[in-house]
Amino acid sequence: MIVGEKTSIALQEVLEQPIKLFAEAEFKLDATTVSFEIAREGYREDPLLGQDGLVANLRSVGLRLLALATLPKEERRAFLVLDEQDCWLRAEFVPRLVKIVAATGRELGFQVIMISPHDVSTFERYADRIYRFTPMLGGVANVLQVSDKALCEDREER
Repeated sequence: MIVGEKTSIALQEVLEQPIKLFAEAEFKLDATTVSFEIAREGYREDPLLGQDGLVANLRSVGLRLLALATLPKEERRAFLVLDEQDCWLRAEFVPRLVKIVAATGRELGFQVIMISPHDVSTFERYADRIYRFTPMLGGVANVLQVSDKALCEDREER
């Protein structure tokens, strides 16, 4: 199944581990279900167990990207929101995930909005714009634009 193949490649790139995702679709009780397992060094595991939900979060990103990729272009939404999908990743792995997500978004022609607990510098290489939201009293947030790739490139050309 393509979900397993593409997500396995992404997992291997992000985690630098010989990990493989297996997805098996079934039709039961008048609904389609998909069960997932990962294999590492010949042993199969439940992706919801171990690694503190990391594989489950990465699998979720892969499924969202795959769903967008399989839609006809005219039916795709203009953007994808990923809310802390990198929360279980160690900081050194985050740029690898961001690289894959950014490249896929550009290739398929949609914007990606990533909300992340990680340091802003993690995203500078791949993000077009970075904003920092700081909560304030009364449920309001202060929004600060931290970087804009287009402005930086424009300055470099001068």
